[in-house]
This record gives sequence, C-alpha cells and structure tokens, in this order.
Amino acid sequence: MAKVEDNEQNFAACMNGNCDACPSFPGVEGEGLYCARGGTKGEVERAGCNCPDCPVWAQCGLGRTYYCDQ
Repeated sequence: MAKVEDNEQNFAACMNGNCDACPSFPGVEGEGLYCARGGTKGEVERAGCNCPDCPVWAQCGLGRTYYCDQ
C-alpha cells in the first residue's frame, strides 16, 4: 500500500468534502485521513465511500476504499 503522510495539508484536503461528508458515518466530527491514521473508533455502516474522490487518494495512488473501517 502507498504511504500517506499524516500532516495538516493532507488532513485539510481530506476534510474538504470527503471524510467530513462521508455517507458511511454521518455525524462523526473531527476525524479523517483514515488512510494515514487508521480506522475510526465509531461504527461504520458501509453506505458509500468518498475515498476515490479525495485528492490525497489520487495523489498517493491508493487503490482501496473504506479506510475508516479497516
């Protein structure tokens, strides 16, 4: 798997309409950049994934989805 840096720039890009608007766990605030930080402690209901629309996902060449749940 490609390595995603856990930094403020990537977090901001991730939260701009991606993790902050995720249909799989609405209501979770302040979490994101799961591809670098690991999964959420909250419950995930797989109802759609915004990862492929995230600029960090594309920039880092990631290939899977639902990083929040892994």
